[in-house]
Amino acid sequence: MKEFLTRKDIMELFNISRSTVIRMEKRGELKPIRISPRKIVYRREDIEELLQSKMKGAKE
Repeated sequence: MKEFLTRKDIMELFNISRSTVIRMEKRGELKPIRISPRKIVYRREDIEELLQSKMKGAKE
């Protein structure tokens, strides 16, 4: 299993657009890691925590 996910991975996982990923970054929901001027990744652990919080919110 990959330790880091790309924007494309996030888009597929959440079934969202690139612009939504960027909005989530601006709101602080996603913490991007810039590894080069054009390459951004996200820690899998952070994404799993986000999924858990979204699932808890949906249950309430």
